[in-house]
Order: sequence, then C-alpha cells, then structure tokens
Amino acid sequence: MTDSPVVAGARSEFVTAARRLAQADEDGRHIGDRAVLELLQEYMQTSGDSLDAALDSVSVEVGQLFVSGGIKYEDADWVMNALWIVMTQQRTIPDLAYAVFNAFDQGEFDHGDGIDPVETYTIPLLHAAIDGHGEPA
Repeated sequence: MTDSPVVAGARSEFVTAARRLAQADEDGRHIGDRAVLELLQEYMQTSGDSLDAALDSVSVEVGQLFVSGGIKYEDADWVMNALWIVMTQQRTIPDLAYAVFNAFDQGEFDHGDGIDPVETYTIPLLHAAIDGHGEPA
C-alpha cells in the first residue's frame, strides 16, 4: 500500500487517537465507539478512501503496529472492537478489516488448549491477513 505522506500521517494519527481512547476506557465499555467513527471520517476526508477502504487501511495499520511491538495487544484489540462496532452499525464488513478483527478476537479467550491465544492464534492470523498487502507508507 503506497500512500502519500499526508495519507500515511493521517492513518497514523487515527491509530494514535484511537489508542488514547482505548487507554481512557478503563471499564471496557467502548465509550469511544462514536469517537472512533469520527476519527475514521476524518481519515477518510484526508485519504479520499471509501468507508471500506478506510476500514481496511486502518485495520492493517493496527495489525502491523501490534506485530511490530508498536502497540499493546489490549489497545489494538480495543481499537479493532470499536471498528467492529462501526462496521456493524454502518452495515459494511470488508474482508480484510474482518480478518484483522477476527485475528484479535481469537486472542481474547482461552481456546481450551492451555496455550497463549495471542501467540498461537492472533499473530499467525494477522500475518495471514496482512502479509502481501504492503506496509503503510
């Protein structure tokens, strides 16, 4: 995914602002879902992306940041859960954004196999979803 520095910066700003919302949402009630939609709309204005393209783009950014150690699992998972609510409310679930959401979702619970679900499920599923999609510029 090759973007202009402005679009790449806007995507990075989205993730940074959404991560702040995650950190402020101590009780996990997703009080920031509406704010995440507003952040996504701001990103769309800058990027010119459709809603589906924006959801894919920011989801890949969240996944890549998590895999590279740039964001904690809990914050990335919160952002993806907020984006999931946006997707269901807007009645659009792009395949790539869904694959990234599902990867984080699989890390939320014990699968009964006694192993770390993030290491065993989330990370491999993220690689499967985002490898080949390029790195945001």
